[in-house]
Amino acid sequence: MKKNRRLQMALYGPRYKRHFIDEGFYCFYCGDPAQCLDHLPSLSLMPDISHDELEKEKIVCSLLPVCDECNFASSAKKHFHPIDRLTFLEIHYEKHFKKMKSLWTAEEIDELGPSLREYVKAKQEKINRYIDKIRGIQKRLAMPNTFPVYEEKQ
Repeated sequence: MKKNRRLQMALYGPRYKRHFIDEGFYCFYCGDPAQCLDHLPSLSLMPDISHDELEKEKIVCSLLPVCDECNFASSAKKHFHPIDRLTFLEIHYEKHFKKMKSLWTAEEIDELGPSLREYVKAKQEKINRYIDKIRGIQKRLAMPNTFPVYEEKQ
């Protein structure tokens, strides 16, 4: 861990609360198995946000279970609410999907040589993973009741 990151964790880490989801330890965004926790908003944004601004904008500092791919894709982006990050990730994966969308029929794949056939099958599997991620994100977008909730201080 970089020195700056450690300092940010020491200064701002206590503001973050772990957000649990009913599905268990699966990516909050896409539904894949989670490998880590995501700071929302990103730790790197915290020096620029005052405590008053957090309250005024009702920004919840959350630790969300996420897969490495979603965490890496959305790291240090200026997202303050889950809907911002979900929308970003949906667009991100749609772009990747559109780049790769050449689909082959089973007959066409069978006609290929062994190494090219394996390459095309791997590409097809990656396309299917993007489709699954997009569907998982769309499912979460349809369930705002599962988002972290801002709690008023009394």
